[in-house]
Amino acid sequence: MREFGSRFSFDFARWIHRENISKNGIDRLLKQPGLESLVEQLGWDSANDLREKMEKIPTVADIGQWKYTTVDVPSDNSLNGNKTYTLRYRDPVRAIRFFLGHPGFKDDLCYEPYTDVSSGRYRNPLLGRLD
Repeated sequence: MREFGSRFSFDFARWIHRENISKNGIDRLLKQPGLESLVEQLGWDSANDLREKMEKIPTVADIGQWKYTTVDVPSDNSLNGNKTYTLRYRDPVRAIRFFLGHPGFKDDLCYEPYTDVSSGRYRNPLLGRLD
């Protein structure tokens, strides 16, 4: 909560996140006439500012820092024929190691190897990497 400066700012950000409001929706909301005092209380004035604050919240999971990459996907609705998406991710092996080793998740996790369709054998490609 320290990153947000006030309980109100944190609670408002959490509400926005839980309601799954789009970045454009957040930006339109914060630019509405008459909401200037609200925006001043929040301490952030755009979806990008909100994302930066949220990413600074410490986590108990040792799964590394956020990484970013962009992917261009063919699209008929764009001027250049592609739509660019930003993907945010963390180290998947560290994340799996955290969740499998966390006692709070022991009753909720199920891990099974998958069957290789071509050979009919069970395969477990991550097993050697999780030790």
